[in-house]
Amino acid sequence: MVDFSVCTTTFNNVSRVRICLDSIIKAFDGLDYELVIVDNFSTDGTYEILKEYAQRYHNVKVFKFKCSRGLGRHVAFENSNGRYVVTIDADTEYDSEKIRKILIMYKEQKFGESVAVKFWGSLGLYPRSLIEKIDGWNDYNVAEDHDFWARISKTGSLKFLPINVEVNEPYEEWRKGPLTALRFSLIVRERRYSHGFKLISRILRNTIDEYCALGITTRKIVIRHAYLGIKIYKTFLGIILTFFSKCVIFFWGRPVTYANEDFDNAHYNYYFFIKNMVDPQKFGFKIESGPTFLDEHFRFIAKIKPDIKRELEYYFSKII
Repeated sequence: MVDFSVCTTTFNNVSRVRICLDSIIKAFDGLDYELVIVDNFSTDGTYEILKEYAQRYHNVKVFKFKCSRGLGRHVAFENSNGRYVVTIDADTEYDSEKIRKILIMYKEQKFGESVAVKFWGSLGLYPRSLIEKIDGWNDYNVAEDHDFWARISKTGSLKFLPINVEVNEPYEEWRKGPLTALRFSLIVRERRYSHGFKLISRILRNTIDEYCALGITTRKIVIRHAYLGIKIYKTFLGIILTFFSKCVIFFWGRPVTYANEDFDNAHYNYYFFIKNMVDPQKFGFKIESGPTFLDEHFRFIAKIKPDIKRELEYYFSKII
């Protein structure tokens, strides 16, 4: 068993996969680790690059498997054997020096024993036993991370370190607001997977996955839209999609996580992150902000759960 297993999945990512892998390999240089990558039958040369890295580095494992993003992550996990699991996105460049410092402290249990540590962005550190406890990732194309984090959060074994370990955000659309991010996630990015009717079918699957993975209910739709001042027709559309997703859950048996009765899983995760925020200054880091569009969502969360106002005031005062 190695100390760390870096697990990820990818598809048609030829323009960025080298940048990601080089930054991760640099971060783990000299440490006991393996890099496990599941490729979803890429057609643009990504798989050939992965095989190249597997031939160059003995601890890089590459698998080809038809899968969703969630299933791909789970397959990578099942083919790993590290004591600790590190999750990454294969299209993101990471801050190698910052990650290396965190890995050493994590191994020395500076953050605590048998806890997961989450940062801004995709990267997370998890004890293998904790992932096994929640049965890993569900088979979702989108929002698989929020479903996973919600189940991790409910164990009470997750801490949040508000620092950014990514050199860049590969998709600028994430920072242009929730509606732009949603459109990009459900439609624009999906064009690399399929076109025409297959694209429409995939968008439908993604929409259902999002509602299931986020544990969205009619009550949560109404509460969130009311606090955020979202127009009534969008609330009505959200209710229709919620009803449709529940029908799919009933007939198809899709997995769903209801982590909180007031929040969808994304808002629940951000609430839990703030409640379990660790001051990075204790570890030689400075507090850093996440995507700016999250600000209004933090304010919404604080209206429902005012117990985080103190943490938010401290957090925002440090980054302004």
